Amino acid sequence: MSTRIPGAALSTASGRLPRLSGALRPRYRLFAALLLGAALLTAAAILRLAPAAGAAPPAEAPCARGSFCAWAGADYREPVSEHAAQHVARQRCLPLPRDREVHSFANRTGHPVTVYQDPDCDTHAEFSTHPSGSRTPRTPYVARAITIWDH
Repeated sequence: MSTRIPGAALSTASGRLPRLSGALRPRYRLFAALLLGAALLTAAAILRLAPAAGAAPPAEAPCARGSFCAWAGADYREPVSEHAAQHVARQRCLPLPRDREVHSFANRTGHPVTVYQDPDCDTHAEFSTHPSGSRTPRTPYVARAITIWDH
């Protein structure tokens, strides 16, 4: 049985690929070089976009279960405050410490928490609600107050 390869002048009965003729070898080498170059560029781009091992936010940023924790620095650096949900009135505005800006936080309260840019929980400024278990390593605005909601 003969296998015909389109574009090739050779065919083989064994099913093996035919040997490349002298005229096809330079094209094959060029194609192989381009393929290798593309693979290397792709790998370099992936490595460049991946965060460095030291730059990754700590997945185990300490925040006790049942608490809302706030940090002054992005990626959970410089602790500011920890608010235990059991000691905070639900559905009331709770200003965060005014002496430090909050740039990252974790919600482990067991309840949804709305984080406000305004210290009085005014909705004319930026705000967003975060489900329990969520972590925000970098806020798009300075967090100045929170409201812990009932389910």
